[in-house]
Amino acid sequence: MREVKEETGLLNAQIEQPLCITYHTYHQNGKHILKESHWFLMKSDKQSNLLPQSEEDIEKCEWVSVDKLTPYMENTHASIMEVVNAGMKRLHETKNV
Repeated sequence: MREVKEETGLLNAQIEQPLCITYHTYHQNGKHILKESHWFLMKSDKQSNLLPQSEEDIEKCEWVSVDKLTPYMENTHASIMEVVNAGMKRLHETKNV
């Protein structure tokens, strides 16, 4: 919840259920780091004044309807595709889409 608030400015979000865990690597101070990220399906009031965290190189935050996701997914990391696909699967299972 803290990460979501810091990176997007989103308030009043609630975790509904875990989605998946992804891994990625990066270099820091000459070391190779493996980072584990835990992802969750969340619910929110669709706050309109989102604020991207520029310190994390986040340029833009916006709400996108499920039927308009395709252009956003064309140039994204495989691990993010995995998260979105897990979220879509869960939403379809609970018939929220």
